Amino acid sequence: MFSYSMRLSILFWLLTIWFSSIYTFTFAQARNSIGIGAGLSQPLAHGYKPGRDRILQANFFARNKFSAMTVIGLEGIKKSGGQETNTAFLNLSAKYYLGYSIAAFAGPSLYVRGNDKGVVGPGASLGLAYDWPFDTYSSVELSLRTDVLPKYLETPALVGLRVAYKFSFKKRQGKYRVPEDDDLLR
Repeated sequence: MFSYSMRLSILFWLLTIWFSSIYTFTFAQARNSIGIGAGLSQPLAHGYKPGRDRILQANFFARNKFSAMTVIGLEGIKKSGGQETNTAFLNLSAKYYLGYSIAAFAGPSLYVRGNDKGVVGPGASLGLAYDWPFDTYSSVELSLRTDVLPKYLETPALVGLRVAYKFSFKKRQGKYRVPEDDDLLR
């Protein structure tokens, strides 16, 4: 009925609408933090299986609703034949908090492919993130993202879902409370 890429697109937008409907009592607030995370990704080209990535993420406060986000990671891209290509990347993004805990981010990336003796290429990343606070110092960030990859990777883009645990050395300010289970149902 729907093609695979169309189903991914519909899922992406349904999850985006669901994330934006979650109501918490935290203020939109950029903070300095460091995090570690992992995710799943699906290349948007024929002949690829879902891959995974591992990241180290740092957020640097710029203004109340703005931050700079640096991500260093390893992206695993699988071909249908079972061959996996690991690609290291560095992403420098600007992050803008749209409200409460929802943020949009976009920025350039640099990819280094390990299997091909260090081929380097530019790319880009953009997406939406939901920052779910656990306490006054830590949170989990759920992000839906699209990465535009360099031409040598043979796939033009991928769509992914990533989860990152973030820790800040500075206490969260403003009206704060940890969301409860019934908040997710509103």
